[in-house]
Amino acid sequence: MLQHRWSLGLRVIAILELIKGSVVLLAFILVAGGHWTMDSLMERIVHYTRLDPSGGIAKFFTVTVANLDSVVLLWLALAYIVLRFAEGYGLWLERHWGEWLAVLSAFVYVPAEIYELILHFSLRKVGVLVVNIVIIAFLGWVLWKTRNRRKALGAAS
Repeated sequence: MLQHRWSLGLRVIAILELIKGSVVLLAFILVAGGHWTMDSLMERIVHYTRLDPSGGIAKFFTVTVANLDSVVLLWLALAYIVLRFAEGYGLWLERHWGEWLAVLSAFVYVPAEIYELILHFSLRKVGVLVVNIVIIAFLGWVLWKTRNRRKALGAAS
């Protein structure tokens, strides 16, 4: 049973984080197993996310990431997977550290999203930025509410 009125929102974000981690884990397994090359993986990412092939993010995937040393890429992928699974776990169980981890990791993308939006405006980019800001605002609200609840509990004891 969900304890707080914000629990459902935390669970939805937790599921999104677990999905993102699982997608990267699956891609990692397919590349490591020899089913895909890094080039074909990056091309698929650009294609399925409908990124402009000449845009900054697409070039980042097709040039920078695809040409990283495989050991570096392995560690980056594993760090990303662990981060997403930790966020999902922490949010699902309504852990304070999970809420902080999620708000910080979501906030990291905002400057890049704004930069990309300024370079090449699209409604999709606006949508991604708005969703990210809504998630950050929601998590900030939850952190504020739990902080106030902890203060009240501390004052009562």
